[in-house]
Amino acid sequence: MWTLTIALAFSHDDSGIVPMKGEQAVVHAFLPTHEPTGFPFKLNGDISTDPSRTRIVQDERTAASVKTAAQFMVELIRELISGNGDARLMSALIPVSDPRMAGFQRRSFRTDFYAAIQQAGKGKFEDVFCRPAWLNAADFDRLAKALGIKSIPRKFDSIEGLPGLFKFLGGKEAMFQNIAPALERTAPSVTGAAEIAAHLTTLFSTRQVEPQLINPAWKLWSVGKGVVSLDEVKQEKISFADGFVEAIVEKVGSPTELRRFFTAMTDKVTAAKLVPDGQAADTSGSGGKQTSKLNPQISLKRWRSAEQQVLSVLTALGWKVEDVSRQNLGYDIEGRTPEGEDAFVEVKAIDHPGQAFTLTSNEEAVARQKGDAYRLALVRQANDCLEIAFIEDPIHKLKLTRQCRHWVWARMNGEPWPKSGGPFPIWNSDDGWQQPT
Repeated sequence: MWTLTIALAFSHDDSGIVPMKGEQAVVHAFLPTHEPTGFPFKLNGDISTDPSRTRIVQDERTAASVKTAAQFMVELIRELISGNGDARLMSALIPVSDPRMAGFQRRSFRTDFYAAIQQAGKGKFEDVFCRPAWLNAADFDRLAKALGIKSIPRKFDSIEGLPGLFKFLGGKEAMFQNIAPALERTAPSVTGAAEIAAHLTTLFSTRQVEPQLINPAWKLWSVGKGVVSLDEVKQEKISFADGFVEAIVEKVGSPTELRRFFTAMTDKVTAAKLVPDGQAADTSGSGGKQTSKLNPQISLKRWRSAEQQVLSVLTALGWKVEDVSRQNLGYDIEGRTPEGEDAFVEVKAIDHPGQAFTLTSNEEAVARQKGDAYRLALVRQANDCLEIAFIEDPIHKLKLTRQCRHWVWARMNGEPWPKSGGPFPIWNSDDGWQQPT
């Protein structure tokens, strides 16, 4: 037996720890090797190497050290989260690449380290939640504290890659039902209320929540005297504050969807008062969701019509974009917003709100890679207008279901082709090719 000792070494400047550059972040077996750790820090331990002492040997000794290092990493992350520790140290613990992809790559110290960390994290973060993408950090922190639930500290919110690492370790993103109980006694800010209301509207539009489950006592609606419950809005017959509906529509994409949501919760008269027909019908081209009225004779029956119409709308709003739908890039339109930000838009034509649509594996992978720069444009013709709803970062803002839409028979490697003629034979892993009876 041997005594296992590992050590992590971090770079730092005058203000504290900083992530280490890739070429420096290598494994040390007392001497530096050529093996990257997979993190922006050095790792030193009792690790086996080849005779050159530059390559790691994946043997029992190395595996034991990897396990020890993984357990130390998990405990360090837990301590930082629970103790509201140093944000700089936390930023230096973020993997340099997506650890979920390690299982598809050639085995190395890095892939083994990722796998060991995931194993060590099982059951350690199940009671901790990270902020959902649809709610700002300040309001999530306020609601989480009101309920006494554990969450990633707000000071870590700006650390890129932390939510991904947290989920890789078994943590979960907070869902609305996790924070909803706090709304009966704690009011979010006006911005937070609009974000939550927009999220509920989206859930309603996609048939993920029933209106009767929306508690009228939740403090969610911004009026002149603050954020109050729907019960107070109806009893006092007051209207929403200026800009509140517009803030919701900017995220939802259409005042029609918001009005339909309020109608289901209240009645048509109340909904018409709270969300007038002409209110927030158009928004700026800032990258949020927007609805545009176009020629009523537009037809979306041909698949390229929708792409061309979205391109025309974005161009009219000042975007510098071009149609790349024939290049199989994982999106149909690319370019820049009026603010100079990159934009990648995938267009989907639908016939009615809540209709299912599909993303190909390529589109899903590109959307995950591009993040906030990737947008879905859901297009439908509604009577005398064309509605276009933009959804930023759909991978995190939509609940997607993976489905198998196509499969094929494949010949096993090395197996002879069956003789032609007669019914087509079937391959059986135990008995080889068999003629069907």
